[in-house]
Amino acid sequence: MSSRGRARTGKVFWKLSISKARDDIFLHVKIPADIETAKQSKTDCIYKKGLTVQLYINVGSNLNNVHSFYMIIDNKNYQLNTLLDALIFCFQAYFALDIKYAPECQHL
Repeated sequence: MSSRGRARTGKVFWKLSISKARDDIFLHVKIPADIETAKQSKTDCIYKKGLTVQLYINVGSNLNNVHSFYMIIDNKNYQLNTLLDALIFCFQAYFALDIKYAPECQHL
């Protein structure tokens, strides 16, 4: 990541934002039946940028009363009880699997 807050993939640069970093780690799906559709559109968007799909956390239903968290790795869902458990699992998976952070999240 450059000091100017920009990320690069190949020859393409883009300006990073807090919302972009948040959207790269979290996927908010309001209706449980839409999880697979949301995962597919996230995957398609990432491939259009020329990147690979990284780990991310699926946050279900209403943000005021969230009761489901899923860690997505290789299109497999791992259900966790709390957001903290999901974040810990996410960072442990990055280290255990030796995965590079997505450009939007390299500052983390």
